Amino acid sequence: MIARCGRSSISKADPKLDDSLTLEPSPDDYRGAYGALKFDRGHMAPLGSFDGYERWHEVNYYSNIVPQKASLNRGAWKKLESVERELVEDCLNLYVMCGTIYEDSMPSLPT
Repeated sequence: MIARCGRSSISKADPKLDDSLTLEPSPDDYRGAYGALKFDRGHMAPLGSFDGYERWHEVNYYSNIVPQKASLNRGAWKKLESVERELVEDCLNLYVMCGTIYEDSMPSLPT
């Protein structure tokens, strides 16, 4: 049986990364981020695209989550994810590489 991922807000540290290579975030790190900075907890690889995939939970590791401006996460990034899903229907293989770009200094998250 393949689990359904839904829209879980539970995230955890990536077990493939050594503790010395990560900041050990927690769900509390993003508390108040939207209210103070208009930041969402953005998935680089969208959780919804892995629904029905047996290893969907790996998409919810902190290594796949970055602070993302809400306007980007809910606008252009959401549209990009939709286009990717459409491409998958037409392609045998699709590889997507993503990461962060910081054009300006980023303020610290509230907590």
